[in-house]
Amino acid sequence: MNKISLLVLMVLSVSVSFAQELSEFDTYKLKAEAGDDNAQKIVADYYYLGKDSVEQNFDQAAAWYKKSAKQNNIEAMYQLGICYYKGEGLKQNFTTATQWFVKAANQGYCKAQYQMGECYRIGFGVEASSERAVRWYEVAADGEYTPAQYALALLYQKGEGVDKNNATAVELLTAAAKKGNADAAYELANCYFEGKGVKQDDKKAVDYLMKAAEKEKVEAQYQLANCYFDAVGVDKDLKKAMQWLAMAEQANYLPAVAQMGLCYDQGIGVEKNQQKAAGYFEKAVLEGDKIAESKLGDYYFEGTSVQADTLKAVLYWQRAAAQEDLSALNRLGECYYNGDGVKISYPLAIANFQKAADLGYLPAQLNLAAYYEKNRGTALDKQKSFDYYMLGAMQNDATAQYKVGLCYKNGKGTSYSISKAAEWFKKAAEQGNIAAKKELEKLTVKR
Repeated sequence: MNKISLLVLMVLSVSVSFAQELSEFDTYKLKAEAGDDNAQKIVADYYYLGKDSVEQNFDQAAAWYKKSAKQNNIEAMYQLGICYYKGEGLKQNFTTATQWFVKAANQGYCKAQYQMGECYRIGFGVEASSERAVRWYEVAADGEYTPAQYALALLYQKGEGVDKNNATAVELLTAAAKKGNADAAYELANCYFEGKGVKQDDKKAVDYLMKAAEKEKVEAQYQLANCYFDAVGVDKDLKKAMQWLAMAEQANYLPAVAQMGLCYDQGIGVEKNQQKAAGYFEKAVLEGDKIAESKLGDYYFEGTSVQADTLKAVLYWQRAAAQEDLSALNRLGECYYNGDGVKISYPLAIANFQKAADLGYLPAQLNLAAYYEKNRGTALDKQKSFDYYMLGAMQNDATAQYKVGLCYKNGKGTSYSISKAAEWFKKAAEQGNIAAKKELEKLTVKR
């Protein structure tokens, strides 16, 4: 081999080696610098997402998107709009964002069409208009873009910008769910649960919940867990319930964190462990979960797995009561009534009981019934006492049924009626109320 041939081989070898060393990103960047609009968009994606070994850099991403967009690259127009919309690499400017979105949308890009719908729905960069939002969503939905189908379905459900039509909403949700849209599958599940726009069907609802849950929709995972807990649309299965609940809890879905605490508190699906329960409640209260706040109030009041602290208990109940947690309202009422951790205040006690009672909370109704009966903190009012006992009796509470029987027997708060007294004593006695059983026996002897 002569010297010239050897030199040629060496040059070719170096060239091949250099080409092999070029990364995919470097290759695209060379093309981008040469003016290739598609390569410019791809380079921008690398910087925007921080792909492979390329460090995330929104400034560089925006600059390359702009170069590509100016060459009429539709995807780059949309992404440049996103940069302006979010203020990533560019000063946030909703108006400029919509200008780029509409350029891409007018060229048939579904993502941009959907984004224009979002802008009109919210009023970002344009004057809010549900009607115009619907028009853009419809265009994107016709292109089978599932987020647009889902968004349009919600507007049909609400009757915003379009006549309310739950059946049409279900059609859109079904189309999106079939293509794997988890939000649509979850909403469709609730349509089947409620019979909204479709015949009520718990089993179909659970099927769609499963589809959404498998795509890591935490709300669906949490709801599916409760279906297994309560045997709704599926056979009761505590093991599966706990598996789905754990997934939602691990994703830090607040209701799931609090419910995990309840499971350990009551020994449902797991061995009872109130120390673990307290840990879950402590975690959930950091985000203001009212159930966790209410339960921690119980724990501190009773000294369950924590050192008893009445003041802390009251504080947690106050926070939960501000969110209308019924148990907390009732417990707070008892504190004001008895002077536990606060000064006695009958008006505040009654106010808290009243809020919970008006929302159908049985213990609060019974507290009010007893307090109107005893004339402590309230004006004596036998009729109100009877009314609240009756509310409890209608919820099948044995003590309330017994009390209603006494009211009829003694003609207090209602008209005297032995037959009605016997009727309510019997209901209470059938539930094991001993006092009611004795009263029923007395009435039988007298007859």
